Amino acid sequence: MAVYLDNNATTPLKPQVKDAMVAALDIFGNPSSVHGDGRKARMAVDTARRQVASMFGVRAEQIVFTSGGSEANNMALRGYFAENPTKKLVISAVEHNCVYKTALELNRLHGVPLHILPVDKDGIIDLADLDDTLAKGNVGMVSVMHANNETGVLQPIADITKRVRDAGGLMHVDAVQSAGKMPLSFIDMDLDILTMAFHKMGGPKGVGVVILRPDIAMASHISGGSQEKSRRAGTENTIAIVGAGACAELWQKSVTDMAERIEPLRDYLEKGLKKLANDIFIIGETASRIANTTNVVVPILEGETAVMALDLEGYAVSTGSACSSGRVEPSRVILAHNLEPELALCALRISLGWQNTKDDVDGFLKAFATVLERAKKNS
Repeated sequence: MAVYLDNNATTPLKPQVKDAMVAALDIFGNPSSVHGDGRKARMAVDTARRQVASMFGVRAEQIVFTSGGSEANNMALRGYFAENPTKKLVISAVEHNCVYKTALELNRLHGVPLHILPVDKDGIIDLADLDDTLAKGNVGMVSVMHANNETGVLQPIADITKRVRDAGGLMHVDAVQSAGKMPLSFIDMDLDILTMAFHKMGGPKGVGVVILRPDIAMASHISGGSQEKSRRAGTENTIAIVGAGACAELWQKSVTDMAERIEPLRDYLEKGLKKLANDIFIIGETASRIANTTNVVVPILEGETAVMALDLEGYAVSTGSACSSGRVEPSRVILAHNLEPELALCALRISLGWQNTKDDVDGFLKAFATVLERAKKNS
């Protein structure tokens, strides 16, 4: 079995989460039904809702369950701008595609004014550009991811939020990659909307959350029943939601593990990588990052080639590059860091998870050295 080092894509289920979900397989009732089996399902969903609310320091009624992070972000943007179509949307150049492409579509198809903030070489948004945009007025929402999924770079959310607040706008934070890796308080962060998903922190795929400030008007983007207080129609995915609740119960242990074990392991990995070649560099190394993420550039080794070669060596990692019409294109996010396309194609993401150990990292470094030596001989 391959050593899995692609935890920003998804993580293995934690044993406690798996146990809770297995037990929930017997809860077959529809949570909207009023009979005994329905009430049992409703109780399971409500318990999970309270567990998730506790994780973020909010009330249970502020939690809206979705099918994952992509739907959660779509709900945040589409739900708000369905009610406020003439207001301006502001995002950054390094947002996940579920925000970036949704913003482009809202602009193109629905006429929502859009501004995209540039970032510096470390991936931090240009605060002066944000100030200029806010000063022009009519900003309805600023949507910025907390931690970047490709580089791990953390945005200065407190500074951004203060600016948005002073300008009278709403603040949405995509916390898909930071939730479970660092403490997050919805109230202390002074947010209007926060979105996240559980499969990035040892929970199940197929369940995410939108957290709303109580007075936020949000149009439902899925028509149908009155589930989730009429904010998201559709029968609740009880088993996944139970898993989300179990995962939320473990958040403090998860955050502690990230700080005490995973971050030193990530630093050890990066030191090992930089010993292998003088021209290796880490994207966003001097910026604040989540504890588990390394995006390394090796100029003589294309990321796609490295992913395939390392897979043959028994190690699963990833790259932000995408194949389009038979041609590998560099990641839009990596290009935004002012890297040349040739270098951007060499970006390789290694993301550690709760299950990884020092032995995993040592083995990976040996495998990477082998792949790198092979690339040197072929170059």
